[in-house]
Amino acid sequence: MSSIGVITFDGPGQPPRLNHVPRPEVPDSAALIRIDSCGVCGTDLHILKGHWPRPLPWPITLGHELAGVIEEIGPSLRCDFMGRR
Repeated sequence: MSSIGVITFDGPGQPPRLNHVPRPEVPDSAALIRIDSCGVCGTDLHILKGHWPRPLPWPITLGHELAGVIEEIGPSLRCDFMGRR
């Protein structure tokens, strides 16, 4: 199994850090996406400033606004969440 690069933050105010972790196995009904770009939203900025009402599991990987390429599709994945192939 090869490794992949993941950007994490160790806590509020900390700089981003590149980590290399094992490439995840793809579950039967999921896909592995290689992220080519990722947006930063207001929620991400609040988290990085420590403005979050509950404890978070630091280190954390932020970003949910992304664009990428599907690298691998699980054998049971037949359509997206909208029911399209």
